[in-house]
Amino acid sequence: MAIHLYKNKWANRATVIYWLLLIYVVAALIWWFIALNLQNRQMTEYKLNLLNRDDGAYLLKEAKIFNERDRMTRAYISEGLVFLSVIGVGAIFLYGAIIRQMRIQRQQQNFMMAITHELKTPISIARLNMETLQKHALDDAKKEKILKSSLQEINRLNALTGNILVSAQLEGGSYRFNKEELDFSQVVADCCQ
Repeated sequence: MAIHLYKNKWANRATVIYWLLLIYVVAALIWWFIALNLQNRQMTEYKLNLLNRDDGAYLLKEAKIFNERDRMTRAYISEGLVFLSVIGVGAIFLYGAIIRQMRIQRQQQNFMMAITHELKTPISIARLNMETLQKHALDDAKKEKILKSSLQEINRLNALTGNILVSAQLEGGSYRFNKEELDFSQVVADCCQ
């Protein structure tokens, strides 16, 4: 139980750190846009101050400077939106991958706990039966019953380990299916009897 709580605390901390880093990246992107926009405005002011107001083409040059400022602002907005979109899509995929990984880890942990219990039960029963045979003088009928019970548990244990191996092969992609012809009508007939 303590390990489970520790893992939950770790997952919660990791989630908080993830969101803080994401907020930091978005804030840095916003700060980048503000700084570039401020620099663009200052450059516009410098260019306007350099213009000679007595020049006949002053209005044309002024309009050109304002057009360049507006073009740069649109470029910064476009770049910022592209960066924000890439960051957003990446954040969504990364968060989804983290959640899937945590879910898989939880499923594997639950599987290991369940399989450990399932494996220990037949081992414990077979061990208890062997200890009973070792410590007590029993008649042949009781010995046969205990040996039969032990053999059933060993067969159960063998089936469980076989299922675990098949499961691992399926997960690893190395399991080979055996294809064979099947008389489906015979299977149905057998089931109906």
